[in-house]
Amino acid sequence: MNRLADMAAAVPGDDLSRRLDALLALRLRDLKLPADIMALYKERTYKSTIYMMFNWCIAISVIVMATSIFDVQPPGYRPLNIICRISIATIFIASAYGVRLKSFRHREHYLIISACLLMLAIGGGFGIFVHDPSVVDGRLNMSILAISTGVYFLRIDRRYLVWLAVSSTLLTAVFIAGWGQDPVASKIQIIVFYTATMCGTLYARSIQDVHLYQSFLLNAREEIRVRTAQERGEQLSKIAYIDKLTGLPNRRYFDEICCSMSDTTKSLFPLALCMVDIDHFKRLNDSLGHLQGDRCLTLIAAALRNSMRGDSDILARYGGEEFIIVLPNTKLSDALDVVERMREAVFKLAHPNPGSPKGVVTASFGVAMCTAPPLGIEELIAQADAALYRAKARGRNCVVSCVRVLS
Repeated sequence: MNRLADMAAAVPGDDLSRRLDALLALRLRDLKLPADIMALYKERTYKSTIYMMFNWCIAISVIVMATSIFDVQPPGYRPLNIICRISIATIFIASAYGVRLKSFRHREHYLIISACLLMLAIGGGFGIFVHDPSVVDGRLNMSILAISTGVYFLRIDRRYLVWLAVSSTLLTAVFIAGWGQDPVASKIQIIVFYTATMCGTLYARSIQDVHLYQSFLLNAREEIRVRTAQERGEQLSKIAYIDKLTGLPNRRYFDEICCSMSDTTKSLFPLALCMVDIDHFKRLNDSLGHLQGDRCLTLIAAALRNSMRGDSDILARYGGEEFIIVLPNTKLSDALDVVERMREAVFKLAHPNPGSPKGVVTASFGVAMCTAPPLGIEELIAQADAALYRAKARGRNCVVSCVRVLS
């Protein structure tokens, strides 16, 4: 689901675009995303977040195992060291695949935090167990470095990153205090160094977040502008093809539809085309006024449209008081039935026309047929127009079909 499109549809007018402009106008240090836009940002970056978490966990597990080659510790503790490293690697591999499970959606930070703290606990615990400060120092350095990269690169909520940084620093301080050999001043110095490292990493991450927010807002604003331009273009295109008065397709639409009809499309044939003309329409305008004339056109357009068989039939306003109808895949007898139904619908409107001998609005219909390809649309229109004039010559308010069937 495109939530940006949903938000744009839900917010009236250009309010969403204005909100994005207002956010982008802020200084970077003041830029904070509102809750709804932050939710959209998280959704947009979710896949890349999971991808980064997965690869980071795999990378940590590979590094933990790879650096075991260069470990220096008493020979008696090497099996235990391998077990510790395998345990850490297994935890991170499990976390890597865990973040991809739907059951952990939007809870991936728990896996990352747990894996990092377990890495610290296993590494620091092993160093204290072997009673070697250099081992403790090496394990803690590696763990803190890994956690720092996670704090900086992983797209976890900042509140969870702060919790990870604080808890990992406190756990590290516990292990440093447990050495029991180095001077207190040295231990404090190392703890301060780790704390400063985490604070600096968090600050760098906050700066990075602001730039990512800005980039997201710029992309979102551009996407909204493109979509708005497309929608306006579609509206203008629709307006260009629709007759404003009757709501029917106009002559331009009809001409383009005819151009798009393939001469080899056998499903169109037999094809009937009907020209419709409102009888004595000029007299109606002269006697009742053009407003009544416009209302008459609207009523007749609705009557013709309601008499159509379905979406396959095409009805368009051809110009003035003339309409044109295309009935694809229709035999002559069926076409005459449809057109006769339209003629009756117009007559039953009983719309007054003082200039008509019948006192109400009527219409004349001329029908032409094309039974097989090729489709000569201009000749077909000419034949339907000729039939229409014969209908007028017969007294109007009738249907006349073309004597010569095109084939």
